Amino acid sequence: MCRKLFVLLLIGGLIGCATAPQTEVVKADQFLHDEAYSGFEQIPVETEQQVFQLDQAVTNYLDNNILILDKPVDRMNQLSDQLFSPNKVNLLYQTDANSVASQTFSSKTANCLSMSILAYSMAKYVGLNVVFQDVTIPEFWNLRDDVNFLNGHVNLFITAKTPVNEGQAYSIDSIEVDFSNSFASSRFQKNWISKQTALAMFYNNIGAEALVAKDFNRAYAYFRQSLLTDPDYVSGLSNLGVLYRMSGHNDWAEQTYLAGLELEKDNRNILDNMVVLFEHTGRIEQANDIRSRINKQRQSNPYYHYFLGQQEYQSGHWQKAIQHFRKAKSLNQYDHHFYFGLAKAYFELGKVDETRRNLNLAKRYAVDQQQSNQYLTKLALLH
Repeated sequence: MCRKLFVLLLIGGLIGCATAPQTEVVKADQFLHDEAYSGFEQIPVETEQQVFQLDQAVTNYLDNNILILDKPVDRMNQLSDQLFSPNKVNLLYQTDANSVASQTFSSKTANCLSMSILAYSMAKYVGLNVVFQDVTIPEFWNLRDDVNFLNGHVNLFITAKTPVNEGQAYSIDSIEVDFSNSFASSRFQKNWISKQTALAMFYNNIGAEALVAKDFNRAYAYFRQSLLTDPDYVSGLSNLGVLYRMSGHNDWAEQTYLAGLELEKDNRNILDNMVVLFEHTGRIEQANDIRSRINKQRQSNPYYHYFLGQQEYQSGHWQKAIQHFRKAKSLNQYDHHFYFGLAKAYFELGKVDETRRNLNLAKRYAVDQQQSNQYLTKLALLH
């Protein structure tokens, strides 16, 4: 089994879990320790204006392609379509594309958060009403360089208010903007979140990437700004606690985790990190108690079994990985990740026919054309 160094919450994956809004109880200053990260203040952290600001290239595009439409509903629909149209903005998904609005437009790559930030600013510019949404989907992890990332997911809810007569009557139309229509489905609960919370998520993402690179000062600068921006963003507290533990401040880590649990007592991201902390500090019985409790709760979650399969795969245990990926598939037969996991494990065992069969299934259930094309390329390499 590969080593589990820490668990980070990263907003931007195509699947994730959400946190309901909470009443503020956290006072950010209590959990900040500037003295331990000398020089962090020299690291430039983007301001709110810099994150959401549209440069002239974006406003020119909107002036020439969206604002030429008179009806708000037409502006809304065209904005949504053009974001992903190959002949227009053509945004492509990239997990680690944590960028400000104008940079996202220029690079044409985004994760769900950077896409939502760009689309939010564009919608505001063309006179639409818009709000961020935190989408509640089962826990889903990515394992990268011995780091477990628990992904989160956000999208946008846009409304257009169009007069229907000379009086006070209006037609209200709405749309959800997302990389995949499956996440705009009504089967997933959504919580409206403020612009400040979305901004805190942005800082949290960059801090998480810095922490993976063990750039502790940069990580602290961004986690600090995330906490100051939204003190009640629970996953921001969790990641700040991870930084404290990684940099040798176990007491601060525990205090920060406990503050997060005051906001959300069953937050599994924090509970996972409490397990790591307790193991690190020799409190094995407490760690095992928490692990047993949360693992029982996760048995019906296919993404938990997928995560276990990833761990076994990384450790070179191909047959055990297959068992976990099969369990994940039995709980949800429509997710391409599970078939791709099986394809990789079968390939390592030299079972080319099974590899090809599962790659074809992964392609069938891919969430978008970009992902489907990637599987098609892998299939071609098998011939």
